[in-house]
Amino acid sequence: MKKAIAVFAVLALLSSMCACEDKPAESEPIGEIKTSSDTEVPTGSVSVEVETSAEQEYLELTEDDFTLVELNHDVTESSPPIDIHSVDLSDLDFGKRISPCKLTEYYDDYAITKHDYTDTDSKDKYDSYLKKLIDTPCEGMVEKAVYSDGKYFFLVNYDDLCGCHDWSIYSYDIEKGDLKELVSYTGTEYGSSSFSLMVTHGKLFYPVTYYTGDKKSETYITGLVNVGESKTFIVSGNDSYKKSVVLSFDLATGEEEEVGTFDGTVLMMEETEKSLNISYHSGTNKYVMWKEYDFVTKELSDCHTIDGSGVKVLCDGISAEITGGNENGKYTPITVKTPNYTISTDLIDCKEVCVWKDKVSIITEGALGMSWMYTYDIKSREKLKLQFGGFGGDNTVQTSDGLIGGGVSLVGMDGLPLINGNSISYVNPVLGIEYNLETCDDCLVNKIGDAVYYLTISGGRTTYDEESGINVGYSTRKGLPDKLCWFELK
Repeated sequence: MKKAIAVFAVLALLSSMCACEDKPAESEPIGEIKTSSDTEVPTGSVSVEVETSAEQEYLELTEDDFTLVELNHDVTESSPPIDIHSVDLSDLDFGKRISPCKLTEYYDDYAITKHDYTDTDSKDKYDSYLKKLIDTPCEGMVEKAVYSDGKYFFLVNYDDLCGCHDWSIYSYDIEKGDLKELVSYTGTEYGSSSFSLMVTHGKLFYPVTYYTGDKKSETYITGLVNVGESKTFIVSGNDSYKKSVVLSFDLATGEEEEVGTFDGTVLMMEETEKSLNISYHSGTNKYVMWKEYDFVTKELSDCHTIDGSGVKVLCDGISAEITGGNENGKYTPITVKTPNYTISTDLIDCKEVCVWKDKVSIITEGALGMSWMYTYDIKSREKLKLQFGGFGGDNTVQTSDGLIGGGVSLVGMDGLPLINGNSISYVNPVLGIEYNLETCDDCLVNKIGDAVYYLTISGGRTTYDEESGINVGYSTRKGLPDKLCWFELK
């Protein structure tokens, strides 16, 4: 494991895992927005805070107001301008378990990676590898991790066959070295590997997804159609056969309480100052839906509304509105609107958007594992174009002047990303400087108040068996905790 040597960068909301935090009164960033073209959702927005002034002129800016400047991607090996602290967690052991889906006669149906081989040799290899998998206890895989008040909370998965039938949440007291299991969910009635974990207001929040019918695999039968003298099965593959219950676990009393029930699968949770925003996909709706859980009233209400122009946050605080991108399969220019300014861009697609009071960064997907970051600097009126390795999943965190995240760390001579590691980096989008903080098998990044925490993970596994050349089972390449690092933003 390399020691921390340099600097950079949701995301999000996964996710996050970009866990949002209670907003400090003096925080510089005014928001973080994440979207994914995989969900076919228009670019969205989140609740933000922004300084306003009666004398401040409202700015309406377009591409013509910015001069394009192409920045060199400077990956520096100089010491990062932050004081990094760390603690060794490599001795943590969550044990091994046999998931209940391995004990049923339908284990082949549960396997998330299935093949119908026609040649005998490949089928024999598949059957052999599958038998080996179901006979072998699974060592806990860390899916999510969040920090709060001297403790780290781990969501650990023990199902390497299909990923959703055996998992627990643990607390680890860093000072005392105490590891404690808080809750456990084991059973074939559970039905999603879209894990989320949030800690706020003295409670853990997490969704539990159930099958609502007789379900053994991701492909399921919804009915029969008579075709002549034969019957044809109607086969579907969305989330309409699932329901999710978001629960809270009181860290003081140990009591578990239901927050709300959602049709389909809960995808992520985002914290605002007064509420918890919960996104979910029902399978019957084309878009991801959102609801807001009020911490005080404990009531659920609609949070995001979807119209032809995009997704808009209607929660507490002042909102930033992001429109454009992929809308109903059509791509339109992205516009960012805040209470202080509007920027109409010529970009039509994005992976992430981050908004500050003085700039906006839009990250787009690039070829060969690279991404482009376009930063609209309002003060200099420059559009800064930077190519970098990008970040993955919920691992993007916004700071006062840049981004921190994790992604594929190594790129080969041919430009293709190598699969033997992830990087945790800090990127300054205005200067074009990237500092590499850590290289590891996998990583999880959190921002808590004015500090950033990142957890390195080692021993990640894949579903691929090198000896047989066969893919079987479930894995997120996550293994066990290795090192917890953190630094203050101010």
